[in-house]
Amino acid sequence: MKVPAPSLNISWTLAGNVVYAASQWAMLVLIAKLGDAQMVGQFALGLAVVGPVMLFASLQLRGVQATDASGRYGFGHYLGLRLVTTGVALLALLGPGVIGLIAVGKAFEGLGDVCFGAFQQRERMDLIAKSMILKGVCSLVAMGCLLHATHSLLWAVGGMTAVSAAVALGYDLRNARGLLGSIRPTFAWSLTQLAWRALPLGIVYLLTALTANLPRYFIAHELGTAALGVFAALAYMTLVGGTVVNALGQAASPRLARLHAAGSRDEFRQALAKLLAAGGAVGVAGWLIAVVAGPEVLALAYRPEYAVQAPVLAWLMAAGALGFIGSLLGYAMTALHAFKAQVPLTAAVALATAAGCWMLVPGHGLVGGAIALLLGAAVQCAGGAWVVARAS
Repeated sequence: MKVPAPSLNISWTLAGNVVYAASQWAMLVLIAKLGDAQMVGQFALGLAVVGPVMLFASLQLRGVQATDASGRYGFGHYLGLRLVTTGVALLALLGPGVIGLIAVGKAFEGLGDVCFGAFQQRERMDLIAKSMILKGVCSLVAMGCLLHATHSLLWAVGGMTAVSAAVALGYDLRNARGLLGSIRPTFAWSLTQLAWRALPLGIVYLLTALTANLPRYFIAHELGTAALGVFAALAYMTLVGGTVVNALGQAASPRLARLHAAGSRDEFRQALAKLLAAGGAVGVAGWLIAVVAGPEVLALAYRPEYAVQAPVLAWLMAAGALGFIGSLLGYAMTALHAFKAQVPLTAAVALATAAGCWMLVPGHGLVGGAIALLLGAAVQCAGGAWVVARAS
């Protein structure tokens, strides 16, 4: 098997993440332009309900799989466990309406994610990138066409879900079969051991998703769905930097895991320092753009009436900048297999964010929600740095 050069892997990862994130953001823009803030809020609320449940069901198996340098478990184990956990989550979420359709789409994305773990472990980031590009572009086209033709969010989300199913079954699983030969799921007692090993990361994923969505829950309760739609549209602007940072983290995590497994502490820390510097630079750049040209960016991206929310965008970008550092430290913790330590850390982040929302959203509205995210990100960075320093 020919493994692409590290620089090529980073390029593919960046390209896939950029196109996919741009497509996700463009979907929100389409809903804002072809619909209204209320429709954006309904879509955002659906994601906020489905996201934490499906992320918990994932148990972050992709990260465990990609950093399993010893090959302790086979692909069939990861696929079998993911089928079980996703099936349970789908039963809890399935129902009529937007939430049910989003849940089905996320379930198919879960199948693709198991394949991504195998691709990432073998440093075939090109396969992941091509899948993300295909899914992102096709989902955008399907949603745009159906939304324009029907003016129905339900039909638009249905199109997005159909694309997720087609890409997972027709592209991801087919490539996994070509790369691995057999992709049969394994259902054995050893799945419980794998589940127990990955459970801390599942809890971390759940708490992380809840933390990201806490301001949305508070805003929806205090200010209504329309205000939630505005906040969600602004928050999606951080996806640009987050896409770059996630690409860097995904491409670097297998190498960080190998350096740690080999006992190369100095090389591990040097590689991590470069990674954190790159993430910090991306975050600062996004914050500067928001401060200098926030109103113009919002008016161009959405509608002129969004321009008055530029201060909210600046706070969100500041929170994103710290969050990027915290996210990269999370990749480092996973590479170090410091799974259990991430649970209390992520719980502390969630508590800090919840406290910020409780104190700030009622009196300061959308700005309060953004500041609450900033408080949580600060706790994440401080705690993540402490865990990595002790584990490495």
